[in-house]
Amino acid sequence: MEQLANSIQSISFEQLAQKIITVDDSMRGVAVKTINQATTLRNWIIGCYIVEYEQNGSDRAKYGDNLLKSLEKRIGQKGLNVTLFQLSRLFYRDYPHIGTLVSANHATALHKLPLSEIYATVSHKLPEIDSFAVNKKNAGKLSEQFNTPPENLVSALSFSHIRELLTIEDPLVRFFYETECIRGTWSVRELRRQIVSNLHIRIGLSEDKMKAMMLADSKAERHTPLLQIRDPYTFEFLGLQAKDVVTESDIEEALLGHLQEFLLEMLCKGLHNISYANKFIMQSDLN
Repeated sequence: MEQLANSIQSISFEQLAQKIITVDDSMRGVAVKTINQATTLRNWIIGCYIVEYEQNGSDRAKYGDNLLKSLEKRIGQKGLNVTLFQLSRLFYRDYPHIGTLVSANHATALHKLPLSEIYATVSHKLPEIDSFAVNKKNAGKLSEQFNTPPENLVSALSFSHIRELLTIEDPLVRFFYETECIRGTWSVRELRRQIVSNLHIRIGLSEDKMKAMMLADSKAERHTPLLQIRDPYTFEFLGLQAKDVVTESDIEEALLGHLQEFLLEMLCKGLHNISYANKFIMQSDLN
């Protein structure tokens, strides 16, 4: 402590300002990561309770399809609403292996995560969660090699990232975006943009996949502590030729070309119908 005090006494004003900025940036990052992990864990557990209640609740028949609305009304807390409950339920169903993080048997393995003590506490206070996690941890739709480790998901991605990933129905496609988002430290906005622009299709169509991925990654917006079309489409009808890198503009130009052909076809059909109608009217007048 004395050594630290002595070193501080000898620094300049500019160094003092820089030290404060460094401390703020570091602590802000820790705070954001801790909040993100807590939010993700909370939402998975909420989803767990909802799904298990829907399947086994003693009075579940009383609420039926109105369960989530009834919960929102009964709880009455800001943020705990139907939208969150729907996302949490989907999160629990699509990411069952997150349960290993709330299992008491795995809490000790999370010493690298800021919330390791909280995981253990949650598992202790909610013992039934532990049994749900054990039962669900191997219920994934893909083999383990296509499952992003749960500790990586929770430590690297916010729930806002996961919310975007939940729009992807294909587990293998979702795994692709999980991997690239974590590797590239994408922001939520960047992840959404890459999903909407069908990055996985562009990479698949590119002969030089590494070059295509590097191009996409070089333009990506990064996720920092300061930053906080839902269905995948297939484009076989575009007839894109294989090339080193298939870009967003390639797909855009092909789509516009097909749209132009479609509009011209519809216009010609309309003119043909008008011509036929006029001919019919003229013949009727002659008669």
